[in-house]
Amino acid sequence: MRVWQKLALGVVFALAASSLAAVPHIQAAAPLSYPTPTDAVATPYGSIGKWMIQPNGQISNYGGQPYRGKTLLEAVNVIVVDPNSKSVIESVAKVNWDMSLAGFPARPVHSGGFRGYIDGRLYSQQPGGLINAYSDNSFLVQNDHGRLFGPATATSSGYVYSGAFSTETPTIYNFLPAHAYVSSNAARDAVARRLVATGQVQSVSIDMTNAYNTADTTTGDHDGSAAVIILK
Repeated sequence: MRVWQKLALGVVFALAASSLAAVPHIQAAAPLSYPTPTDAVATPYGSIGKWMIQPNGQISNYGGQPYRGKTLLEAVNVIVVDPNSKSVIESVAKVNWDMSLAGFPARPVHSGGFRGYIDGRLYSQQPGGLINAYSDNSFLVQNDHGRLFGPATATSSGYVYSGAFSTETPTIYNFLPAHAYVSSNAARDAVARRLVATGQVQSVSIDMTNAYNTADTTTGDHDGSAAVIILK
């Protein structure tokens, strides 16, 4: 091989090596870790837990009823901020009143006793009672329903609540009357829309990073976002 051919070949190799070096190294995606009850995300309103928690301390799973053959985890998809109340009692009364005005009063015949994490502490559900939930219709028909957890002291002033809402429809499960999951996003959006219609203010949504779908576990159609409503 002549000298000029060797030089040309060397240039080709050098250019090829330079091109390869410029290609970024793509790492394999980290495997999903299974959610834990204390998972939380930092927000302007405090550290908000990602999940609705059962009385036994585990992530709520729709009473064990599967959704499309998968375990269904119930994600927090609503944040309500009450910046003006001066006490817990005042805030709870205000939230119940505002939810009622929006068409989501406390209604019976829903499972209860759930809790949610805010700033590392578990808060009981609102509305109170063993079988109550906020709902826009009777349990006998399809309805949007859910619970709020709090009130926790807000980062700035007043109080903050997290919430988990879903659309459910009557069904039979294990030969007993039950409710089947329909949607998380539809119920979340209905709550936000109706609260805004009564004069409340919708703020920027929070990415809760709690949409979860694997071969055997899901959060349904939940897109990972929580609607944020500021009460007047």
